[in-house]
Amino acid sequence: MNQIKKIILTGPPGTGKTSIINKLKKLGFTCFDEVWDDNYENPSKKNDSDSIIEFSKYLFNKRKDQFEYNIKSEKIKEECVFYDRSLIDVVSYLKTYNKKIPAHWIKYIEEKKYYNNVFYCPLWEDIYVSNVGRKENYEETIIIDNFMRDFYKKLGYKIKELPKESILNRIEFIFNNL
Repeated sequence: MNQIKKIILTGPPGTGKTSIINKLKKLGFTCFDEVWDDNYENPSKKNDSDSIIEFSKYLFNKRKDQFEYNIKSEKIKEECVFYDRSLIDVVSYLKTYNKKIPAHWIKYIEEKKYYNNVFYCPLWEDIYVSNVGRKENYEETIIIDNFMRDFYKKLGYKIKELPKESILNRIEFIFNNL
């Protein structure tokens, strides 16, 4: 029995992550959806409220639960599990909004590792759509993108940027780079 690869699919808002995760699920792969709770307002530079702190605590705990979930290897297709965002994203957003990051979060992230190749959905203005849940404007996603890339690299992950192509081509790219 080999080690299960915990594969992160990440990137700034509106870059196709959830569409890829949904297709992977249809193909029979185990995937953890992006964590969300409608009780919290999506942060943005416009509302820059301190509610991001409480929301981030909620996100961190839920994503920690996802990371620690005991998955039986024999039930996993190709021994891969996919995550729509990760614990690292929570901290990246706090950095973006210049908020204090709990030291024990950083320690946890440094100790608990995902698969080394992180599949990154790059900024893609042609598919970006702002909606009720996604308050960030496109310019703000550029700032988020910079903080996310920097933090993943600082933690030693290798960013594999997905091509701006069809969902199936992006999935093929992922499997060619495992």
